[in-house]
Amino acid sequence: MDMTADLADSELHAQAAAFGTRLLEARLKLATAESCTGGWVAKVVTEVPGSSAWFDCAFVAYSYDAKEAMLGVPRQMLELHGAVSRETVIEMVRGALSRSRADMAVAITGIAGPTGGTKDKPVGTVWIAWGFGHHRPTAEVFHFAGDRDAIRRATVAEVFAGLGVCWPIAEARSSVRRVRQYPKSRRPASDRHRSGTLACGILCRSPDDVSLFENTRCQAASIPFITPRTSPWMTTKSVP
Repeated sequence: MDMTADLADSELHAQAAAFGTRLLEARLKLATAESCTGGWVAKVVTEVPGSSAWFDCAFVAYSYDAKEAMLGVPRQMLELHGAVSRETVIEMVRGALSRSRADMAVAITGIAGPTGGTKDKPVGTVWIAWGFGHHRPTAEVFHFAGDRDAIRRATVAEVFAGLGVCWPIAEARSSVRRVRQYPKSRRPASDRHRSGTLACGILCRSPDDVSLFENTRCQAASIPFITPRTSPWMTTKSVP
């Protein structure tokens, strides 16, 4: 029995449980989009008792076709930059957010070996991206050493370590009650109140169409627009 691997796995489970507690307290949910780890992050998460309260779903997209179909990664981007690239992992995390009910997401793509490496992208090259709501995702490249199993395990460890990158934003939003009554296809384009003294409780996905969001959008989505004094889904807490 590999005691080192067992110890590493127990540490991963402890990290997942600790982060799950924070998500549960903030009433937020997580989604994952994995390639080279093949669902390992989701496995660790779902081994935590009660994780269904804070884990929404997992996408395991290995091929170009799967990344395009499941996460909406443009084929042209995949062919231009490759599956293991900043551009691709950013689109993967955005796809995980837009195609789930999660508030936070993590995406992984890399070369775990023992073959598949190149001079520019050797075995052990892994891109990880973390995203929250409509905020700009954070992506980082890692170069892990070891065999296939060691590279994949190290990747999962970095996923949980890096989730803290998004947490300051999540904490700022933790007092906002998320509204789930409206159809997903009619989700408002952006959070108009994000930069003001009022924080809209709708965690929107796109930062590009700010001008499209008006109070009438709430009405169009079957959400009555109520003043902050009486609305159960708005807060007077300032949100950066």
